[in-house]
Amino acid sequence: MKKEINKMISKVKSLINNRKKIAVLLILLIISGFVVSKTMGNKTSSVEYQTAQAEKGTLIVSITASGKFPPRTARLLTPRHQVW
Repeated sequence: MKKEINKMISKVKSLINNRKKIAVLLILLIISGFVVSKTMGNKTSSVEYQTAQAEKGTLIVSITASGKFPPRTARLLTPRHQVW
């Protein structure tokens, strides 16, 4: 009978310890979320413009892409006048 009571007491103690650990983790999580939101969330960014004098010369632009790009609508292209 005494062993059963000791087992019950140890189970209650471990349950209380587990709840304390969970409570501490939740508090730390809330505090870290608050700190992150204050440091990352309230940044006011200003727009910066960089200008330069225009120069004459050859303008070279290249665009690369891969994959399929489906059209929004499909249309059949036919000539207005039939040429024989």
